[in-house]
Amino acid sequence: GFAVVVFDPFNKQATEEFKGKAVAGADSVTDMAQRLGERKVVWLMVPAGQAVEENIARVSPYLREGDIIVDAGNSNPRDSRARAKALKEKGIYFLDIGTSGGIAGAEKGASFSVGGDKVAYEIIQPVLKAMATEGGMSYIPYSGMGHLTKMVHNAIEYALMQAVGEILLVLYERFRQNQGLKEKAAIEKLQKIVFDWAKDPEVGSY
Repeated sequence: GFAVVVFDPFNKQATEEFKGKAVAGADSVTDMAQRLGERKVVWLMVPAGQAVEENIARVSPYLREGDIIVDAGNSNPRDSRARAKALKEKGIYFLDIGTSGGIAGAEKGASFSVGGDKVAYEIIQPVLKAMATEGGMSYIPYSGMGHLTKMVHNAIEYALMQAVGEILLVLYERFRQNQGLKEKAAIEKLQKIVFDWAKDPEVGSY
């Protein structure tokens, strides 16, 4: 297993729930840093932008050469490259990891797109493998590429969602106008179509 320390300054109740369990709950950044091992890996999962900057500034004074900061959110790849460069000057590794899967991924295995220094990647690779779904991990040896990969992934996903939405709207209008179905009947027919699609192995993931 892996030693995990959790800290969330905005949701202390969640942190409290971990106390006394295999995952340790920390009361502060100082407490978290003291609980972490000699080689510290800090995994950030916060909204892109200022929150990432603030948390890096908050934890980096407790880190030393060879330690690792992971940004597993959806940051701008340009920002990730800049952060990797700034932290490298302090001897701290920075990995940008695009994370996919949501709640289901947290329970059954997520997908990770990792960008950054290969040394840091190899250090945390066992942890990523333990959390990833089968075949759900890729590594690109350049800073920013993990987040760029996730950005492309999101663009494709949203385009497909838009396409599916438009198809359903066209079908709905056809059911209403051409077949004379009332609103409830048209929606129920759409539901049946969507449920049938979900059973198809080729289109079910959409």
